[in-house]
Amino acid sequence: MATTSAPGKFAATIKNILLAAILIVVSAGTTLFVQDRFLSNGVAVAEPEARREAAPVNIPEPLFTSLEPFTVTLPDEYTSRVLYVGITLRVEDEASRKMLNVYMPEVRDRILATLTNQTAMEVQAPGGRERLSEAIQETIARPYHPNPEGPRVSRVLFTAFVVQ
Repeated sequence: MATTSAPGKFAATIKNILLAAILIVVSAGTTLFVQDRFLSNGVAVAEPEARREAAPVNIPEPLFTSLEPFTVTLPDEYTSRVLYVGITLRVEDEASRKMLNVYMPEVRDRILATLTNQTAMEVQAPGGRERLSEAIQETIARPYHPNPEGPRVSRVLFTAFVVQ
């Protein structure tokens, strides 16, 4: 019967441990190489685009001009009704806001004329507020003499809207 000596057993154990360690290192290295080579190429191409899209975009602050509330009498079939409306205008640039402030008496007059041409049924009907908002926006956007262009109003917002 052949027996191995203690130094020979110890050398065989060390040899097996070293082979296992080399096998683990080679396996881990191969896995990292394959992962880096094949998987990260797709991510590396898409990553800069994602970074460009995720970059913060400088969005300008909205510009608003608030108007004093309006109270007008609306004709109704049998009686008169009262409309109380608060309006804030969203403008596209500072020049439009300045123009509206300079021409504020004319702006208010145009809005009053638009409001008094409405009936209670029209403003209370489905979509009536939206149609009124569009009519006011068109009225305000017309040029104010002597300017060749009117202000650039992007929205008419109702901050109060009461029909009694």
